[in-house]
Amino acid sequence: MVREYQVLGPEYASLDAVSEDLFQTMYTCPGVADSLNHVPVSALSKAVVWSRNRTSGKNSTYFQELVKEQEFGMIAELNIPPGVWCDFDCLPVALALMLRMIGRVLVGHPLCRDPDAISLFMRYGSAVPVSGNQISWLPRILRPLLGPHFAASRMQAELSGLIVEDMKHGADAKEDQMTLAQWVWEWTKRETPGEYTPFDVAGLLVSSIFGAVHTAGSVLTKCFYELTQRPELIEDLRNEVEQAIRDHEGVCRESIEAMTKLDSFIKETMRLQPVGPATVHRIIKKDFTFTNGLKLPKGTLVFAPNTQLHMDERYYDNPEEFDAFRFHKLGKQSDKPSNYKIAGSTPRTRQFGDGKHACPGKQLAADLLRLILAHFLLKFDIRKCDEDSSYPSLEQRRMSIKQRTPSPSVVV
Repeated sequence: MVREYQVLGPEYASLDAVSEDLFQTMYTCPGVADSLNHVPVSALSKAVVWSRNRTSGKNSTYFQELVKEQEFGMIAELNIPPGVWCDFDCLPVALALMLRMIGRVLVGHPLCRDPDAISLFMRYGSAVPVSGNQISWLPRILRPLLGPHFAASRMQAELSGLIVEDMKHGADAKEDQMTLAQWVWEWTKRETPGEYTPFDVAGLLVSSIFGAVHTAGSVLTKCFYELTQRPELIEDLRNEVEQAIRDHEGVCRESIEAMTKLDSFIKETMRLQPVGPATVHRIIKKDFTFTNGLKLPKGTLVFAPNTQLHMDERYYDNPEEFDAFRFHKLGKQSDKPSNYKIAGSTPRTRQFGDGKHACPGKQLAADLLRLILAHFLLKFDIRKCDEDSSYPSLEQRRMSIKQRTPSPSVVV
């Protein structure tokens, strides 16, 4: 049944309508508002594919840019003296690192390194659900008048203005030097001339950064913390990272894809601590009948379970146990190993959604999660904080880290 409704077109089932109802996106995230004409999310999916495939091997422009940004971000966020163990809150570090990396791909320099812009994006992410809830309590007749004045609405307008200004400065960039914002703008001019403005493109980017940073940031937080709870995994993961980089002479698409144990560790963390208990959310926009006869009237909210699926013994051996290399082993046994990677989608796991509305940035999120954790394993030792209790809320999870010297044979 999930497969039936997830492939429905937007005229029948809408993901954007779910977000519009939950976050009042007409005002807080107009780049994905269901009732507004906005740049199609598929344009961003095409841009991510273009960026990742610009070049391959050790000369990959995409990965070279990300590695440089990762090094800059680690120094900015985790600048600690050598030989000293320092304690950090996992969540703010994860969000800041993820935001810097996503910003590098989507909007480029100098915006991705502007501390004021980074702070604004992080505050915006927290403001969207709060402002959305506040706007939803207003009488509908007052929402168009008051909605644009709430905190998230004002921040969205400010961020869009920053991105448009940045796009203007890079208007003459060659194609292989474009940011995703510039590429999407060129795509709209070519495919839908006159229909969209640079502010429409910026709106899509702001909405995407909001969704990606807080989703991928929460996953990264859980992975950092999981390493503190399972120190026996660190040597295996670090050895795999070092070997992949040696084999492919640096960090590139091929070396990242070779880190199947690290990929599996992240995916297993997501399995036991999913981003949300449900996925493939849709609001039915026209009456729909499944092939088994079940009818969904217009306005029905429908979704697929995550947690129950991930704990189902029909799909996973010993589902209550954390098996860091579960998906590494499943991939080796399969003729479709990519299905068992982070960005892969099967009926057993749909954390990035599925069908026509699957997350457009899932491959980008997978790349960034692996890059950040690989770099982190090479540069730092990690352990539990002394006073730490097991699995507190995300906001309370902490880690203690110390600088280490990577193997001289590993060139990052």
